[in-house]
Amino acid sequence: MDRLTLLIAFDQKKLISDLRAVIITYFINCLILLTLLILLFTLLDYQELTSILSAYQNNQYLYFLPPTKYNFIRFLESEALWPAAIEEVLYRGPIGFLVYYGFKFKNNGLNWLVLLSAISYLNYQWASAHTFQLPIFIIGVPFYILVIKTKNIFAPMLCHLVFNLSLYILAHV
Repeated sequence: MDRLTLLIAFDQKKLISDLRAVIITYFINCLILLTLLILLFTLLDYQELTSILSAYQNNQYLYFLPPTKYNFIRFLESEALWPAAIEEVLYRGPIGFLVYYGFKFKNNGLNWLVLLSAISYLNYQWASAHTFQLPIFIIGVPFYILVIKTKNIFAPMLCHLVFNLSLYILAHV
């Protein structure tokens, strides 16, 4: 086969299935975020909420810069593209590697225990690098399900990218 054939030869059914899984995961994460925001707004008083949002704004300032073309490109590069690629490879990549190269999901409890332990540890490490660890930990779980379902790392990368872009848009609405 020549290079062109390799580039255009892909399984359309798998691609459509993977895109469907990305969209479902994205909406699950949006529902999780919405639920967490509703809980935050109902459980905290105004001063606590303002303090938390101010801390988030200080740590994630690129989300809140005026929406100019230059600021959007800065955001896209440093808060959307790179984190989606690097974080997914580092934290979801090992699980994708296990699943892609034949980790069998038998009814063997030990296999599930090893997989859940690895997911919990990697997700904890990923969440601990963010401002709000618990919500990020919860939002990370569907990304692992996406890796297991699609058996590739590009699906959670795309979902992560779109989710970060959605947060940017939400910050400017």
